[in-house]
This record gives sequence, structure tokens and C-alpha cells, in this order.
Amino acid sequence: MQREVGRLHARQVIRAMTGALEPGQLRALRDLCTDLVAANEAHRPPSSKEKEERD
Repeated sequence: MQREVGRLHARQVIRAMTGALEPGQLRALRDLCTDLVAANEAHRPPSSKEKEERD
């Protein structure tokens, strides 16, 4: 059920974004989001699993 709701929401978001933004704007948004995810990953503390793997 939760996956179904998630898929429906994802489709709604896609329709809203593609209807409101030009292709170049969508690419710029994608690139910005990619950069934000990378920056977050670089600054997050390691997970318990990652700590175990290092030791």
C-alpha cells in the first residue's frame, strides 16, 4: 500500500514539475539536487554499518 501511494505521489510530482518548468529548468534543478545530495553525503556522519566496516 505504501509503495502504491509513493508511486502515485511520484507521478503527481513529475506531472507538476514538467508542466511548470521548461526542459532547461528541469535540467538545472536536477543538477542542483545532485549537488545538494553529494554535499550532504560528504558531511553526514558515518552510519553504524560504515563504522563497523572500517574497524
